[in-house]
Amino acid sequence: MSSLATYRLCYKKGKVGYSKNHAAYIQREDGYQSKEEDLVYTESGNMNFNGETVSAKKFWEYADTYERVNSVAYRELELTIPNEFNHEQVKELISNFVKKELGEKYPYTYAIHEAKNEKDEKNLHCHLMFSERELDGIDRELSQFFKRANSKNPEKGGAKKNREWQEKSRLLDLRKSWEIETNNLLEKNGFELIYFQKYLVCYVCGGRHRYSFQNSLMLI
Repeated sequence: MSSLATYRLCYKKGKVGYSKNHAAYIQREDGYQSKEEDLVYTESGNMNFNGETVSAKKFWEYADTYERVNSVAYRELELTIPNEFNHEQVKELISNFVKKELGEKYPYTYAIHEAKNEKDEKNLHCHLMFSERELDGIDRELSQFFKRANSKNPEKGGAKKNREWQEKSRLLDLRKSWEIETNNLLEKNGFELIYFQKYLVCYVCGGRHRYSFQNSLMLI
């Protein structure tokens, strides 16, 4: 019997002042627990500063406090996942994608959710938020990490933001990478891919263009 697997990638950015609350929201903390969506799994990484591993809550709170006013505090990928996967397979998929795209270079927090509609059909998805400040091997205090970078004396400034995250070409690379990782895991778990359809949706939110890639696969 064939089925249609759909997965989607939506790329956003968050301004200073929203990081802490958004991290709490996706992790279902601080009053954001939801009866309509179950938290499957959450993880944060690359948050070691001055010999200490800090919590996601502290990291994103400091992002709001020490990033420049009106600047981008985090980037976010919203990833819709094929419902054919079970929870362990979903965790494997997200872990593979994060290691491939962020590695040990960028602090991140992600949360996997499973929602149910009125027909009791599940909707698996992941919120992946990360800092575009690239870890460069200099051991800084967390507050210093978010300061303006100093090109002449890097140890005196903050970590530099990688401007590639602002490029549309990077978005296209992420979309392709998400397609490859998802297809690889589908095939690994015995699904045969019949055909692949994809389209790009461009929409305006808050006066800015956002891009969302929708992908469909016929499976047997």
